[in-house]
Amino acid sequence: VESIFYSPATHREEANKAKKKFSSRYGDHLTYLYVYKAFVESKGDPTFCQNNFIHTKNMKKVMDIRKQLTRYMQQLNIEVESSCGKNHRLVRKCLLAAGYLNIAMRQAQSRNYRSLQHSVEVKIHPSSVIQELPSTKLPDFVLFNALMKTSEFYIRDLTVMEKEWLLEAGHAKFFRGKIPSSVSDVDEKKAVKNKGSSRFRTIVTA
Repeated sequence: VESIFYSPATHREEANKAKKKFSSRYGDHLTYLYVYKAFVESKGDPTFCQNNFIHTKNMKKVMDIRKQLTRYMQQLNIEVESSCGKNHRLVRKCLLAAGYLNIAMRQAQSRNYRSLQHSVEVKIHPSSVIQELPSTKLPDFVLFNALMKTSEFYIRDLTVMEKEWLLEAGHAKFFRGKIPSSVSDVDEKKAVKNKGSSRFRTIVTA
């Protein structure tokens, strides 16, 4: 699904204010979840999308994908349980289980990050809600959906991750040796390249 937000040049300030109403301090994925819940509550009202600078067409695609996933689960006899509610930790841990290869670690005294899998320095994409945070509030670790290359590398669609989660049993082998004892040590250690392929997207643009 392409971006659910749009920001026309003539109404950029209004669009940014509208987006902030849904912003989560935990990143873009939870921001999207808040938009989805509000869209459902509005019963898909196009006026809701227009007032909040949200693509109605893209939100309908989101709904269609959710229905498809629900059908697949039913076909596999997997019980479709209720929402996570306000359990943000559960959502973030689910994202980590699927996308642990796409973790970036903040570089010392910088707003830049380093992809632990690709071992390249990256910047937060301007569209991310995390980009709005002051340097003192930036997380040490983020999970990203897409690695983009223009004149520089950018990571897009981010969720804040906790260091201790990366070192839990299911992920410890991958992250061992890649995460220093403190983030301030990051410039003294080089990330080891992993031979596994990313489960998320890498986008190369001109």
